[in-house]
Amino acid sequence: MTSNKLGKPVNTFAFAKSSTFFVTAGYQHLKFWFFDDDGRLQKPALQQQEQIMESKSADLAKVKVKIFVGVQCVANGGASGKEEQVLALATDGHLYVYDKHRKLNKWMNIKVDRAFGCAIGGNYLYCACTDGIVRLFNSKTLEHIITLPKPPPLGQANVESGKKIKIPSSKDSKFADALAVLVDEVNQRALVLYSDKMIFVWDMHVMEKISVYRTLYSHCGPIYDMQAVPNKLTVGFQPERPELSEEEMGAITKFATCSGDRTVRFWTFVDPSAELSTQILSKVLVKNAYCKDMSRMIYVSSETRDGNGDLLSPQSFFDQFKAGPLTMQEDGTPVQLTKDEEKLDIE
Repeated sequence: MTSNKLGKPVNTFAFAKSSTFFVTAGYQHLKFWFFDDDGRLQKPALQQQEQIMESKSADLAKVKVKIFVGVQCVANGGASGKEEQVLALATDGHLYVYDKHRKLNKWMNIKVDRAFGCAIGGNYLYCACTDGIVRLFNSKTLEHIITLPKPPPLGQANVESGKKIKIPSSKDSKFADALAVLVDEVNQRALVLYSDKMIFVWDMHVMEKISVYRTLYSHCGPIYDMQAVPNKLTVGFQPERPELSEEEMGAITKFATCSGDRTVRFWTFVDPSAELSTQILSKVLVKNAYCKDMSRMIYVSSETRDGNGDLLSPQSFFDQFKAGPLTMQEDGTPVQLTKDEEKLDIE
């Protein structure tokens, strides 16, 4: 239908509800692409075989950091009931509101160190940010509605299922960054991806009582080895548990994996065809509150452990689970950097 070449990297784009235009956003880039009333391109090319679509840049004069990580088009009603506005989220945590004429109407600071993306769900705008922060705003008025609870602090995910989870208030605690958010409007759930590869599925039926519907927790690096764990070993089992028959024990499989993320994780699977009730399994198996198939996780770092095996510098150790700092080359090309004691490696 059309083609065009962009000079700057694009992070995201969004179509207007009216299908009269769409917006692309990225590095030093926020452009509107318009269709006519019949949905056709507004600018024909010189050649009949191909049409080139013309873009128009938004007003960026008052934008501090021109790196956009999220953009959404919403209908805000207005006098005609058909007015639309564009919400553009910059990486520095500033949210900008444009009308369809590319004019900047207002902006606000959502008070985060860094933003990574946004999504629309119903009448709410979800913003995924650093340190596990996901903020919800009214998409029309930008009123702050709620901030989702944070995931477990890095290094403190060994919480057994059934126990109350308390997020520590220590200023030294580090949290994985919320990299992306997706909203299931039909089932009223929000899916959040964190930088340590954990996925939370939040139940959003009642805003005053948001709960975790499900979590998925995997390695955030390559898996180098896996070993079966015999059932005669107590790892993964409750210290006080009822005796199981040989057949029931045979339905339980335990194994461990080690990964490049410097963790060892212990997993437990139960044969679904086995006649083991949920009540019995809860008394036999240790289940992690954040991952039903994992019993425990061990953080391993020979360089940062003392003679007792304790982490000497846990804050620096867990930096690997955070999103890397963002920088740009002179041509505007983004580069993610990971700081090492001896050098800077481009990821």
